[in-house]
Amino acid sequence: MINSPGIVRVPKLDYFDFIELLSQADYVITDSGGLQQECEITGTPCLVHRAVTESTWKLGQNIVLSKLDVNILSDFLNNPRKFLREVSSDLVSPTDLILDVFRHSTLND
Repeated sequence: MINSPGIVRVPKLDYFDFIELLSQADYVITDSGGLQQECEITGTPCLVHRAVTESTWKLGQNIVLSKLDVNILSDFLNNPRKFLREVSSDLVSPTDLILDVFRHSTLND
């Protein structure tokens, strides 16, 4: 078990509490592709400690793939804030996109 200053283990949270906590984190290190996607959305700096990842969106922005390379891990830890990104306010909800298609569809005629 890791027991170091600055590292806090948190019991499992419901989704919205988790996203709130994640959006306040200084950075995240994970081996989870799922958590990688949540960090993409919140703009939280994230090191994905894996050899490869299926999700390449935002790699090199706020998401860093370590490729299990200790030098990449060290570089990230030396300055994770350089990967901090503002959350885009122009995100479109999937529901809005679907409704827009229906509004402009000839199926409604």
